Parts: sequence; C-alpha cells; structure tokens
Amino acid sequence: MVGLITAKDLSKDRSLARATRDGKGRLRVVAAVGVVGDFQERAEALIDADADGLVLDIAHGDSVLMLSAVHQLRERFGDISLLGGNVATAEAAE
Repeated sequence: MVGLITAKDLSKDRSLARATRDGKGRLRVVAAVGVVGDFQERAEALIDADADGLVLDIAHGDSVLMLSAVHQLRERFGDISLLGGNVATAEAAE
C-alpha cells in the first residue's frame, strides 16, 4: 500500500472535496489484476469489495492474453469499468 486516506483526512482536506466519488459519497477505487492464473477470482473479490473498476495489468495491451481476459471478465461481470493493458507501440494502438 502506498497511501491511505481516512474519513478524518477527508473532513480536514478541502482539496479532496471535489474528488470523484460513487453514489454513496465514497472515493472511487480502481484496482489491478493480471490476465492469467486466478485473475477472475481476484477480480471477483475486488468487485465484491466494491471496487469501481478494474485495470488489466499487462505489458502489451494488444496481446491475445489481454483480449481473452477482457472477454472473460465481460462475460462474467458484465459492465464493470475495464482498462486494458499498456500500449507500447503505434502498431498496438491501431
């Protein structure tokens, strides 16, 4: 863990007053999972803990593994916000 923001911090720090929040007023949280192994179970645990979205942590976002993981997560979890991998080349961006 790099940092932690508590309820007391939120009440004292006015710079967080305009932070992105969910429907319950909580700060939005996006968490990362890999694309192999138990990534679906990890994703499920994060979603059950009220994560607002998932980042697929992979070096090459245009890989078959990343595309497969996106399809699997969409099929299992529906419309959760997903951010897929990194794009390292112009070719990958296309």
